[in-house]
Amino acid sequence: MIPKYTEFKWKLEKIGRSGVFKTEKNSISIEYLQTTFNINDIHHIEPVRRKFNKEELDFELMLQRDLDDDRIKEELIPYLLRDGTLKFFPPILAVILKINPQGPEKIEKFYPVLKEHIVEDELKQAIFLEKKYGDLFSVRILKQNETLNRWYTELHLGNDASLLAIDGQHRLVALQVLMDRLPTNSVERQIYKDYIKDEYKQKFENIEVPVTIIYVPEIYEGNDVPINLLEIFRQIFVDVNKNARKVSKMRNILLNEADLLSIFTRKICSYFKKNSENDNNLLSIDVVEWEKIKLEDQITSDLAITNIIFIEDCLREFIPDDVGLKSNLNLYNIKDKLDENSDYNYEKLGLDHFSFNQKKEILDYFEEHFLKGFAYIFSSFPLAIEWNNKVKELKNSLKKSIEKNPQDDTLRNVYKVLFEGEEYQSLKKNKEIQNNLKGWLENLEEFSKDNFLNIIRTKMFQLAYIRFVLVILYPKSNKDFEEFCILFNKAVQDSNFINLWKEYFVNYKDLIEKGLKGKKTYSVANKKIEVLIEIFKFLFKEINQEKNLFKDFIDLSTLDVDKDKILNHFINEYEEKIKEVIDNDQIDKMVKDYKQKVKEFLKIDDTCE
Repeated sequence: MIPKYTEFKWKLEKIGRSGVFKTEKNSISIEYLQTTFNINDIHHIEPVRRKFNKEELDFELMLQRDLDDDRIKEELIPYLLRDGTLKFFPPILAVILKINPQGPEKIEKFYPVLKEHIVEDELKQAIFLEKKYGDLFSVRILKQNETLNRWYTELHLGNDASLLAIDGQHRLVALQVLMDRLPTNSVERQIYKDYIKDEYKQKFENIEVPVTIIYVPEIYEGNDVPINLLEIFRQIFVDVNKNARKVSKMRNILLNEADLLSIFTRKICSYFKKNSENDNNLLSIDVVEWEKIKLEDQITSDLAITNIIFIEDCLREFIPDDVGLKSNLNLYNIKDKLDENSDYNYEKLGLDHFSFNQKKEILDYFEEHFLKGFAYIFSSFPLAIEWNNKVKELKNSLKKSIEKNPQDDTLRNVYKVLFEGEEYQSLKKNKEIQNNLKGWLENLEEFSKDNFLNIIRTKMFQLAYIRFVLVILYPKSNKDFEEFCILFNKAVQDSNFINLWKEYFVNYKDLIEKGLKGKKTYSVANKKIEVLIEIFKFLFKEINQEKNLFKDFIDLSTLDVDKDKILNHFINEYEEKIKEVIDNDQIDKMVKDYKQKVKEFLKIDDTCE
């Protein structure tokens, strides 16, 4: 006998047409429901930032909070309010997930155990296939003559189920603003207070918003699958946006599950976030820029020493291609585990070509043997930890000031601009906040100027540094990767190294800037990177001759420095630059004087020429 169609007390029920998206025989299937939401239930769909504070999230989830409030206010809301024009938004794409704010995993990676039943309605007029995932959600599909008729599908959501928008977040918030469906007493209501009006609410109260809800039926507790819900939905986000609107480089790195360098980059940033509080030799995530759309190849954050594009590009110096992946990460050690089948064997394995199982094996191996080392090397940029400590001091000072002055909105907004993400950058337009920011950032700006951090914060410098450390020095070492990186970090953080770096590099910043900056900027040109590498060889060799900080794991005396390459490049760059602004009669003398200063910097003795 078929059991009756019994009702659980669900918080939301939706009817629509369902479907299955599956491209390969052995691939994971995605199921979806096409339906509509109105003014009474649109609040059930939420952007991720509404669920979590930045501090609560693992790094790999932080980007999901990213919303451009300026775009919503300046483009989408005006579009909807414009009179006399046809308006339409494509469907919002939402996923079913379970949020667990108190647990170590903020978002559950698997649905509850699946139970399937054939049920009939109370009038015994229809039969349904019911897929029930505990009390989280249930899907019922009409069944006629042993065939599933997906044109009638019911979705029932429990109290613990969340609908999170992974595409259309901006459209969603714009509609929720005008429908007055933002959460009570929320920051969002403050941001959009000028648009929350009864007249707008009445204008939009009859709209039916198209929504596609997706879930992954095979990803549940107890089912042995090599992938989880977060990995799947992150990749869907990238795929959807790649085929619609161009995804920014940063967003692609933070969400891409189909490229190992992007995943390694996220792992390194996650390591920073989890471990920097208890390890003073690691960067904190506050000094890593990761969530902007414009000028991505430059650092524009007031606090950052690096950014995720720099990190991924630096990783490519050590892992340049599929061959480098296998050789430099020593993947031959797990070849048996990676030789899965003829389609995905070890020989065909690549940075963007791998199976779910191979990805898991590679990431487990990477985390065990390379992750900590990379985190330490990216924390070893000269003076980076000093900068990091000053940012920590700034953060703690701001927190204490807010505790002492709980009613001071300006202080709280300054903290949000600096430490709580891209969505608060529009607050910078407020002049009072601008003035306060200048005061709080004054010490950082002075430190940066005094210590030539403007060059350290460039992609050019960081690419050259990583190539020097990992491609030139590491192969000369007698240590394994992790031990080498930890020892190198320790040596560079030594006060003797820092003092000598300032003496040999920072004190010559004007000379170096003239020789590397060229006409306009520190452009990322391979020639400049090669010159910088020669400078690093020279500086590290000089510093080591004085203090021998690297003796336990590498012999720097064997480094062969091409001083002529540095000298010739500096002279050419300088001469080209001054030709634009100086009369010809002065050029020869200025170039001659500059050349002499470069020789003094490089300790070139004219008598030996």
